[in-house]
Amino acid sequence: MAVSWIAPADLPPLRPALPGYPEEGQEAAWAALCAWATEILYALSGRRWAGEQESEVELLAPPASAVLRGGLPTPELVAGEVRNAGCCGEPQLLRLPHGAVTAVTAVSIGGELLAADSYRLTRGRYLEDRSGRGWPTCPPGAVVAYRHGRPPPEGGVQAARALTLAVGRAEADPSGAGQELPNLVTAITRQGVTISRRSVDQVTSAGRTGLYEVDAWLAAVNPSGRRRRATVWSPDVDARAYAPPTP
Repeated sequence: MAVSWIAPADLPPLRPALPGYPEEGQEAAWAALCAWATEILYALSGRRWAGEQESEVELLAPPASAVLRGGLPTPELVAGEVRNAGCCGEPQLLRLPHGAVTAVTAVSIGGELLAADSYRLTRGRYLEDRSGRGWPTCPPGAVVAYRHGRPPPEGGVQAARALTLAVGRAEADPSGAGQELPNLVTAITRQGVTISRRSVDQVTSAGRTGLYEVDAWLAAVNPSGRRRRATVWSPDVDARAYAPPTP
């Protein structure tokens, strides 16, 4: 899933009313259409731009025993609670779950907000402790709020706007008076307000939308029609939450 590349506020204010929705529901209807257009362009462009969003997660570093014994922690009874042995020796790095991290906005442990200079983002998606304390391996973990994801280029934003408006106008005026009727709208029952659009999978299988300016942008950014962005794997990249401290 991708974050919507555009919102109704990015569309011209003078746009037709979508059939089947009351006046107070038009904003939500156009927002849903923006999201639909985004999913199509995200898929056809090779899933390269999921959009930027903010997440908040609680992370625990693995105990020392899990790292030293091949991922098999050793349980022990401490003050009536079962914990994994090795809760001391907290590592300096935590791996954030999402890729393409753009900024860390807040970090707290046990409700205490950490100073911004006590940590830093490094190696793309690792959070490094700079206080010397290390990240906790027992609850409570570090609660990290951060932004991640790649926003689309301006051409993608324009393509999403064009696709949304074209389909919206086609649904509002099935006669297509003075405008191109995209083949994405398969059936419209005017009086019964029944509208059928092609699904994202159907459009992706076809490889194009039928709108020249949209398909021209897709041809420029994804000429070979890749379904997913390229990835690189290396044995030198540690995929675990734990990583050795950087110099």
